[in-house]
Amino acid sequence: MKGIKRLFLPFILSMTFAGCAEKVYPDPSAFVFGSWYGFCIENCIHVYKLENGKLYLDDMSTRYQSEDISFQMTPLDEKWAKKAQELYELFPAYLNKNPNMTIGCPDCHDQGVLYLAFEGNEKPIEWKIDPVETDYPPEIEIFMAAMKELISELPR
Repeated sequence: MKGIKRLFLPFILSMTFAGCAEKVYPDPSAFVFGSWYGFCIENCIHVYKLENGKLYLDDMSTRYQSEDISFQMTPLDEKWAKKAQELYELFPAYLNKNPNMTIGCPDCHDQGVLYLAFEGNEKPIEWKIDPVETDYPPEIEIFMAAMKELISELPR
């Protein structure tokens, strides 16, 4: 019986500590998040880019027929960059495992799109997510709520 315990003890310990590994985040040069609407009258896009500890606001009024999002040259106040960093640290493993995914039916009935991307690769890794909460997989609900709240607080 002692031999079996000695044999399985290292295995059990390694499995216990393997579950405590640190969360792995993508290593992008930029974390991009925000929202846009396909058809609206005024500024229809509110997208932000966290890059090198600074947060930048888009300088566009629409995303319609535009592949690239351009950003202002002057960063927002440092307090906003800290909040964006906190959001980045909540990034769910579910999305890491499912890159370039569309969740729900974003902007199918004028409800808009929640957008996430990691830039720094040859092609950005991105997600387009329906803002209707009932379309979220449970694994991303907390993150999406935090993202929507932050977008509502950030300067436009």
